[in-house]
Amino acid sequence: MSETAHPSTRASALSSLSWRSLQQGDWPIRILSAVAALALPTLLILLAGQDPGAVLREFVTGITPSRFGDATMFASVLILCTASAMLTFNASLWNIGIEGQLAMGTIGATAVLLTMRDAPTAVLLPLMMVAGAVAGAAWSFLVALFKLRGVHEIFSGFALNQVAGALVKFMLLNVWYEASQRRMSGIPFPANAAFPALGPINLWVIGIALVVLFGVVFALARTSIGLRIRAVGLSRVAASYYGISATRVFFLTLLASGAIAGLAGVITASTYFHRFAPDITLNFGFTAILIFLIARMNALGVILLTVLFGLINAGAVGLQIRLRIDPTLAGVIQSSIILALYVLRRREGQR
Repeated sequence: MSETAHPSTRASALSSLSWRSLQQGDWPIRILSAVAALALPTLLILLAGQDPGAVLREFVTGITPSRFGDATMFASVLILCTASAMLTFNASLWNIGIEGQLAMGTIGATAVLLTMRDAPTAVLLPLMMVAGAVAGAAWSFLVALFKLRGVHEIFSGFALNQVAGALVKFMLLNVWYEASQRRMSGIPFPANAAFPALGPINLWVIGIALVVLFGVVFALARTSIGLRIRAVGLSRVAASYYGISATRVFFLTLLASGAIAGLAGVITASTYFHRFAPDITLNFGFTAILIFLIARMNALGVILLTVLFGLINAGAVGLQIRLRIDPTLAGVIQSSIILALYVLRRREGQR
């Protein structure tokens, strides 16, 4: 396999992000970063002929209990995708293919659903989770195979994302056409295929996301397997002197990462959108990678960022209904925040 160093792992893979470090540093840089995070969304709002203050009020006051539940669901899926990225990036692998692995998870879950639609939830959901995780792991296994043949995981992951997206449409229109009636709106999931919720908040989904996140953090920081993964991420040549096989670590981490992404796909289809359809991945994979680059191994940082993005995404619905502003503004705000935080993160790393 080719030797490709993660640009920041060698310096900080064994350390987590300390948010207290943001209290120090260069004040002008921090101020400029904050201004940049606000400037682009504000400019777009003004160009749309709207009052930025009204938009901010809608974000704050427009979060109903139902939308808050949607925000926690969004955050939970994003937490799972971030945990998936955390595994591979600590092994110095740029797993760009999380998006495709998530899409394959939706295919695996749908295959089980269409086979045993009338099964009780206690039977159907675990089988859907297993099928989604296996499908995601199988897709990431292809990335590992390409890596073994000298193809960088960025290129293979991106290509497989496109293939997975096309495969979702193919399955919808050509294989499962009776269930979908050849409609791009997708195949609806029945109530017995969703995680049960208590009111607007689904504690099952939140619990799964948190268990996976803290499990990954613990495994990487406190177990021998995690030590091997981080050792390969720091220097696969040095790790080989201690009998650690970089090839084995790459395969195992990619398989585990793909399984987690596939599980996120199951939740996305069954409980978030309640349907199998194209374009429901919502750039979860790419956003998760950016969140990891900011928060690193800090689980609290991951949770705070994902919840913030979930609230922004939920608030954007009210913008479209009340102010007639396209909800894609949420993506602009999220990207601006990520950029500002990443500048701060890189600035602190250079000190």
